[in-house]
Amino acid sequence: MQIAIGDFLRAQTANLPGKVSIETGKLPEDERHAGCQRWQAFLPPGARAWGRVSVGLRCLAGTRSALYVAARVRVEGSYLVAARPIGNGQTIESGDVKVVQGELTAQAPDLLLNEKEVIGQIARSAIAAERPLQATLLRPQPIIQAGQRVQVISFGQGFTVSNEGQALAAAVAGQSVRIKLANGNVVSAIARDNGVVEVRN
Repeated sequence: MQIAIGDFLRAQTANLPGKVSIETGKLPEDERHAGCQRWQAFLPPGARAWGRVSVGLRCLAGTRSALYVAARVRVEGSYLVAARPIGNGQTIESGDVKVVQGELTAQAPDLLLNEKEVIGQIARSAIAAERPLQATLLRPQPIIQAGQRVQVISFGQGFTVSNEGQALAAAVAGQSVRIKLANGNVVSAIARDNGVVEVRN
C-alpha cells in the first residue's frame, strides 16, 4: 500500500515547482486487505496532491477491497511577498516585492510565484509588508479608461466594420465594456490592446 501511495503521489507532483516531500499516514491492519497483490492509488474528484490529502486505494488483484489513507504533500520553494507596505489602489513595481523561501503548501492556493505575474498589477486593498502575495489581492491594470475614445471593430459572417466610440467604463484586457457609438447607440464590446474593442455579431 505504502509503495503504491508513494509512487502515485510522486507522479502527481513531478511537475510542481520546488522540493517535494511525501508523508503517508498509518496504514490499516485489517486482514481483509492482506490478500491484495496489487493496489491502485487515486485521488477523490476535485482533490489534488497538495497539503493534507486522502489517497484512495482500490485492489486490482486478490480481493475486492477499497480504502482511504491520509497523506501529506509538502512543497518547499520560492514565492513572493510584499517587500514593503503597499497601499490600496497602488500599482505594483519591482521594488514592492521580494522572493522568499518556504513551504508553498502552507500558503493560500492562489499564491504567486513569478514576479511577471505581479508587476503592473493593482492592489485591491492595503497589503502589509512580508505578506505573501495572492492573485485575489491584485487586479489587472485597465487598458481602456472611462471616457476614452476607442476604435470599435465589428465582426460578422463575411464582414468586418471599423467605427469609433467612447468607453462608458474602464476595462481590463478581455473584459466586456459598454461603448457609445457616434450615432448614439450603445453596444457591448470586448476590450483589446491599443484602444481597440471588438464586437462579435
